[in-house]
Amino acid sequence: MEFLQKSYLMFPSPGIGLDEAGALLERRGCQVKKVDNDELRCECNDIVFLLSRHEGSEIQREFAMIGDRLNNPTEIKQCDCRFQIGFYDRETVLDEINSLIEIQTTLQDATNAYLFNVWNECVQPPDSLKHQQATTEFPINLVREIAKEINKVTKTWGFKRSGNNFRGIVGDAAVVLNLQKFTGTDCF
Repeated sequence: MEFLQKSYLMFPSPGIGLDEAGALLERRGCQVKKVDNDELRCECNDIVFLLSRHEGSEIQREFAMIGDRLNNPTEIKQCDCRFQIGFYDRETVLDEINSLIEIQTTLQDATNAYLFNVWNECVQPPDSLKHQQATTEFPINLVREIAKEINKVTKTWGFKRSGNNFRGIVGDAAVVLNLQKFTGTDCF
């Protein structure tokens, strides 16, 4: 079954198995039920998440491409396992985001994994690497270059630019776009 949204936790083998992950989540208050040998149904705050574990060389190749988003992709290229967290209703999950964050952080801490959210394509390193990435300065020139390109498009819509902010009217709505970098990554 295909999910509307997916979140991956990527780590090198062996890591932990699906049963161990389920036990960790139960201790955090989730109701966990085995759907089949390859999937767990985790319910947290009335939201259903489906958790599965995958491994192999194809996973490693996929992560090598994702690793290009990091300052030091060497670590992520060694990952050959992942937990996949899938859910059906994005709006419900975003309204009660703490449930997803609880699952993600529990499994990330247990596996020292990289977190990748498919919907915003943002990679978050494990805690053990966050301090290294936080000290790396993002090239401000790149932010300015991106803002210049965005300005070319938004100007045709009648938007005004102030630094990395773009303001304009679309229909009956006032729209403000703000370009900012996520700390420790190259994601905007």
